[in-house]
Parts: sequence; structure tokens; C-alpha cells
Amino acid sequence: MGQAKYINLINIIFYFEDKKNNLSLEEILKIKFYSRVQIKSKEIPSFGITASAYWFYIEYEANGKLDDYLLEIEYPLLIISYFYLNLKGEWVEKKK
Repeated sequence: MGQAKYINLINIIFYFEDKKNNLSLEEILKIKFYSRVQIKSKEIPSFGITASAYWFYIEYEANGKLDDYLLEIEYPLLIISYFYLNLKGEWVEKKK
């Protein structure tokens, strides 16, 4: 792995609040783009303590091998994280 490069995703990240915490990936993918909310702040978003599930969408095309990237989430209270990567049109699940 080469020299680390920091990429701030704050301007290319969108989120959707699943208030009932029961949507699947397939259901989230059907939600229209305009119903997602873009984070337009230079500060780290805070949603408070809630029973909701938050789905985040980042559209970023990696330049190089996927192993060259690290997604850092600075939230020590986060219990469960699922990551879905779109690799050549196929969604692949990764767990934290």
C-alpha cells in the first residue's frame, strides 16, 4: 500500500433515515434519489440516539485496487455496520 491519501466524503454523501429500521437493501435501492438528503455541512453530522437505521450512500469511483482504500467511521458507539459495495454492477455485502 502506498502513501495514504485522505478523501473528505462530506460533499458526496447522502443519507436516508429508516425510522422503522426494517428496510432491506433492495428496498433502499428503489428509493428515488431526491428522497435522500445530502449532507451539506463541513461538520460531522450528528443524529442523536435513535432506534432508526440510517442508510448512507456515497458515489465514489475508486482509482486503483479496492484494497488500497479504508473507510473510517469515527463513532465509537456504532454497534452494527453493514457495507454494500457495487462492484461492476453487483452488490456485495461487507460487515464491520
